Amino acid sequence: MSQSGTCCQRCQEIADSACTKIATASAEGTELRRIFRERDLTTLFQPLVACDSGRVLGWEALLRGPHGPLHRPLDLFRAAERHGCLVELDVLSQRLAIRRFAESPAGSDGSLFLNVMIESVQTGAHLHNLTGPCVENLGMDSNRVVMEISELHPTADIGALAQAVSHFQREGFRVALDDVGAGYNGLRLWAETRPDMIKVDRYFVHGIHASDEKRRFLEAIVRLAHSLGSQVVGEGLEEAADLEVLVGLNVEMAQGYLYAHPAPVPPFPTHTPADHPATRRDEGPTGQTARTLAEPHESLLPFHSVADVADIFLRVPHIDFYPVVKPDGQVLGMVWRREFMNRLLYRYGYDLFHRKPINRLMDRHPIIVDVRTPLETVSRLITDSDFGHRKEAVILVDNGRYVGVGTFTELLRLITDIKVQSAHYANPLSGLPGNIPIRAELQRLLDEGRAFTALYIDLDHFKPYNDHYSYEDGDKIIRHVSHLLQRVSGGEFVGHIGGDDFVLITRLSSRGEAIAAQLIAEFASSIGRFYSAVDREAGGIVGKDRQGEPRRFPLMSLSIGAVHVRADTLSHQQHLSSLMTRAKKAAKAAGGNTWYLLENDGPQVANPENGNPPFVSVANAT
Repeated sequence: MSQSGTCCQRCQEIADSACTKIATASAEGTELRRIFRERDLTTLFQPLVACDSGRVLGWEALLRGPHGPLHRPLDLFRAAERHGCLVELDVLSQRLAIRRFAESPAGSDGSLFLNVMIESVQTGAHLHNLTGPCVENLGMDSNRVVMEISELHPTADIGALAQAVSHFQREGFRVALDDVGAGYNGLRLWAETRPDMIKVDRYFVHGIHASDEKRRFLEAIVRLAHSLGSQVVGEGLEEAADLEVLVGLNVEMAQGYLYAHPAPVPPFPTHTPADHPATRRDEGPTGQTARTLAEPHESLLPFHSVADVADIFLRVPHIDFYPVVKPDGQVLGMVWRREFMNRLLYRYGYDLFHRKPINRLMDRHPIIVDVRTPLETVSRLITDSDFGHRKEAVILVDNGRYVGVGTFTELLRLITDIKVQSAHYANPLSGLPGNIPIRAELQRLLDEGRAFTALYIDLDHFKPYNDHYSYEDGDKIIRHVSHLLQRVSGGEFVGHIGGDDFVLITRLSSRGEAIAAQLIAEFASSIGRFYSAVDREAGGIVGKDRQGEPRRFPLMSLSIGAVHVRADTLSHQQHLSSLMTRAKKAAKAAGGNTWYLLENDGPQVANPENGNPPFVSVANAT
């Protein structure tokens, strides 16, 4: 019998098994039996795309029932659960998806993402007897299949599920955890299973460009995923502005209507690579990433015996650790000399373990980071974690594949050099980068043809405050503004020009307006505490203007001039500085607590009140 015929025969056996379980006393049961008997299931495919390049990396298979009450997959699966044939429906839908994908134009070269119910995985025989052979029979390699773990209910036995997931991975399949942030077991399941990929629920992706809360959540998820060696997929992507945020947060993949709607034949994106943001993924605030730590280092295969590894440690006494890496580059863990030798020195330790594979004695939770992770983030991962004496090295991966190790000693040296250099050019009052780093950062972005937004922040009525109170009180205001800028920026570049002038640069150009609005709102709500009760009640202070004449000055406010620089439209920093100054003056002229946005390719004059699009002015009522 042909391979395809064998697969078809197994599908028929699964359908027959389901039909024997289904009672036909109800209309739902009758329809469910018909669906199995006729295999009336549709498979649609939606692409998963690399955020930075627009390259298609695979397709997710999406199940649909026949038109009617069981068309939606959730309704279909719940009906199958009620009739005791959930596993059969899950496995049959996967086998049909594999066959239809293998027969499509994408089947010779793409990855297939299959949804797998937790309830189905926990049957134990699921992978070995069903899906695995089907993949082989249809001529696909298991490493081209990604199992997406989905769930209908909370799962009590996470340990058993973790074992099933490990079985998938040992057979060469990759594993993705679906709907992180919305599922029942999300974070605990993630911690126990160590999946290859994390799929973030669409709620946190849709509209992220306009939501600081969603951005902070996703930023934390990405940092955690990369520290564990997992890639991140954003689901439900519909807007280019949201894609820009995903790129800036180092999210590897995304799927959604922005690229393509689900289709019976695996579709290719309508959103071309040329449309993708030019934002680079490999920069932190200092421009240095974990890539600078990477040193080649010999690794061990998971089937190396404990005896072989003991011999290696004895022959090479100057090496204190070895990563354990699968042939395809996936990191499984780390073997630390001290821990390893201590286990063997226990009574009967060598006799018990010397024939076992090394993955039995390896550390399964070393620090693993993507090479694009900012050095500052790597440092925080180490200092915020309790790794005891294992603080010797971090394993580095590139898109989930092993590239080398970085020692903590080298990381400390690099971080120290960064701090020394930053201190040398920092403003002594605020501690923020001064004029030289500001100019270097702006020129670098211009040289690279990057799109970004530069905000020029100026304090209104600062000098009268300084004269009325004291220079010490004025210094408190400067430090307050610097802290506010750093917090609101979310890790973007913040510099202190001098006096009461600051600069904030965001590479996520869509965030410029949101940052300006938040800065003004928080400054306006906090500045009152720096005035006396009498002055707060009066709404300001009496001081002298620039001509030495007495006048009343209101409470301090912010004027923010923002320039949105489109990619490859400016080359000289002097031109940009002129635009930033012009935008700031326009904001000051419009009144206190105002931001003013200038598109650098728009007209040079506009009235913010006539709706002219190159300029936007928003005043915060205080």
